[in-house]
Formats: sequence, structure tokens, C-alpha cells
Amino acid sequence: MTRLFNLGVVLSALITTTSCDSTVWLDTTLPSLTGVYVSGACRVRDEEGNLSPDELDLSVVLVNQGDQTALNILPTTRVAKAQARQIYELMGCDTPWAPVVECLMQPKDFSSSNFEFIQSTEMKQLVDQQVIEDGKAYVEAYGEVASGDLKYTSPETVELSPVSLEYQWSSQLPAEAEDRVPLLIVLLDQSTTNIGLGDLSNARLASDGRYQHQNFFKVLIDNLDKSHEVSLIDYAGSISSFGTDNGLYLPTINREIIKEELDRLSNSQSHRDETPLKLALYDAKRLIEQVRGNKAYDPVVVIYTDGIENEDSSPDTIPSISETGAWFAEENIPVHTIQLRSRVDAGLVDGEGERRRAPLTELSELACLTGGDFFYLRDADQFGSNDTLEPMLRNRLIGRWSLKVRSADLFSTMGQSDAPGFMLTSQLKASLANQVRIFDLRLDEKFNSQDGTTVKVNQRLWLLNE
Repeated sequence: MTRLFNLGVVLSALITTTSCDSTVWLDTTLPSLTGVYVSGACRVRDEEGNLSPDELDLSVVLVNQGDQTALNILPTTRVAKAQARQIYELMGCDTPWAPVVECLMQPKDFSSSNFEFIQSTEMKQLVDQQVIEDGKAYVEAYGEVASGDLKYTSPETVELSPVSLEYQWSSQLPAEAEDRVPLLIVLLDQSTTNIGLGDLSNARLASDGRYQHQNFFKVLIDNLDKSHEVSLIDYAGSISSFGTDNGLYLPTINREIIKEELDRLSNSQSHRDETPLKLALYDAKRLIEQVRGNKAYDPVVVIYTDGIENEDSSPDTIPSISETGAWFAEENIPVHTIQLRSRVDAGLVDGEGERRRAPLTELSELACLTGGDFFYLRDADQFGSNDTLEPMLRNRLIGRWSLKVRSADLFSTMGQSDAPGFMLTSQLKASLANQVRIFDLRLDEKFNSQDGTTVKVNQRLWLLNE
């Protein structure tokens, strides 16, 4: 599933209650909805692989805590908390106020009718300015076209209607399987354009000269369930660390040595010019094939990069991303892709007067092909300033609510453009057990408390124009 960045959401829901029994009290220990994130979007395909003419598949994550330890709300979760007075009114009870009836429901009992797209503040302003027609969402073409320039168009209004909802586990094995070992494989770009070492020591030219992506992955690893093992493969030039003497490419339960290696990479001289994305993905495949049989590993892959300088620098013998991606799809192994918008690229100029890279369609296609999500970060500061990115990705390793959305005008709009992708702006509203959360799909500005700067957080949804 592809997306530009995390997106939160709203929910207000059907309520399943017990009878009007004054002996049943509200259970405040049960989880309640505190956030909803939309992490990606892909065109729906039929069994033959043909693209749907009017359906989009959104990845949605529901969480029940508001901090970085947030946990998934799964189909089997009992969700509590609704005001007693509202419950009595819904049940037609005339019992005195003091007794509290417990409100229980399971997310499996709710449907696409609990979701709704609503008009964002930005859209209202554009409608008032008569830039676009009235509606609940709009798209803008974005990306590198054949001429080598970034393609932008005026925003156009589209309509989105949720039509179905189901939960899909990322795991190949049942979560309760006794011998199941969840495995996170992190593929880390160590190219000079990303970390700004060597000839590119000028921090302004580095995509992430302060190594914020390393800190992000340390937090992610810290917050994983204790059962997770982790494998780390870094790559640059035409090589990767797969099969090397340090052995950190092999799965380990020891989180500390992985975090120590992340710190070491921040100061190492292992960086090289150019980026071998094909090799990194292929090495993840070889790793999985190597360790299978040792344990009942249940892998999920996360690949991070700031893009490709000129072209993929992998050796000629390495299969293409689509070929290796097809293996991951056949094996039901999700590949989540994270691309940081690079500050260095040949000839591409955005509205800020700095050279930037557009989203890589290969990474977006890879995510959609394998059942993963594509995250496109506008700036490295988002690794620290966006407080929903880490819980969104971590919970996405477990599974997602698949929300199918119908929109005939969206695909007709995309079909008329030669741009490789579109940015979608809107708000998604949802409801669950009387809990409501809304999260904007927009380009937002957030204050970075670490250094006092303002960071632009891209929460719009990236839609690949296939």
C-alpha cells in the first residue's frame, strides 16, 4: 500500500451493549480508540492482476494508546468506554444515572460505514477562492515526467466513498502459533547523498546529515514486541553488508547490538557513492532463504533510502526490483518502503528553489505488489517531529484494516495526466464505540521542539498513476 505519510482518522461507532443491568460497570481497563492512521494506498486489482477502474485500497491502523507504545486494535479486541447516559438513551432505559452499563464492541463488528471523508480546512479555503469545486477531497499531480521536470497541476476535486472493510494480517503464520518468530529486516541506505560524508560533507547537501533515520529505527526497535528478532543490512555503492564478518545481518533477539551498529554507521566510513536498491532487496530474499529452517521465522522487510543518484548501481547479475518483489509477493512477505526526499538531484527544481527527488515509482510499486506501504518523507526532521510515524509503521508490521474506497473521478483525473503520481488531500473520519478521531491528509507544519524550527510534514496520500 502506498502513501505519503502517516494519516490519522476519526471514528464514531455502532455500540454493542449488555442489557440494562445495574450490576455491570464500565471497565476502564479495556482499550479505547485514540488514533487512526492511514499509512498507504494502492489501486485495487482483480485476480488476473487487472487494475480496478474505480476502487482504491487504503491501509488503516487503529491504535488504543496515544503515545509511542501504542498498540493495534485488532478484530478480536473488545473496545470499551462510552458515556453511561448516552448508553441509557440508546437502550431506551429509564434507570437512574448512578448505575453504569458497560459498552462493549469488537472492531470486527464495524464496517466501512464507520468511515467518512470530510472537507479539510485547506479545501474550504480553495473552494472559497474558487480555485476548485466544492467537495471532500482533491488531488494534485506530482512527480518526474519524461522531460526530467517535476510535474505539478492545479488541484482538482474528487469524491471518495468507502465501500468495504476487512482486517488483513501481515503475518504468514497465526499470531498464536507457539513456534512463530516475528522477524524485522531493516535495509539501510548508507550512500553519501543520504548521510553527507566524504566528498559531500556539506550538511546542506546531505539528505539526513544528522542521522535522524538511525534514531528513528532505534526507537522502532525498542518498541517492538519482545518476541521480535531483528536483522540489519546496510548498502551503498555496489555492495551490502549481507554475508560480512560482523554477522549483524543474521537475525538476533539482542536489540542493543543492533542499536550500537546504528550508532557506528553514523560515524563510519563505510559510505559510498550511489545506491544499489536491487541488491539490498535481493539480499533480504537471500537472508530469508538462508535462515529458514532454523526457526519458524515470519519476516517483514523495511527498506529505507533517499533515492537513486543516477541509476541503480547494483551489479548487472542482480534481478530487477519487480522480479525480486514478485518473489516476496508469492511468499506473502510485506515490504514497506521509506523514501526520504533527497536534497540532491540532477536538474529537478521544486518551488523552494532546491533540487529534490520525486517519489520512486519502483518503491511504490514494490510496496503495493507485496502488501506493504510506501512512505515518502518531505524532510529528515519528520523522523523526529512526526509523532505518528513510528507507531504507524510498527503496528503496520502486524496488520492493517483494508478500507476499499470507490472514486470514478479520481482515476479519470489521474488517467489524463502524464505525471507518475498524485497527492491526495482530505480528512478521513471514523468512529468506534463512541470514540471519534480525525487525522488530516495534508501538507502540515509542525514545531520541532528539538531545535525550535518549523518542519513541513507531508501527510498527503501518495497515489501511483499506473
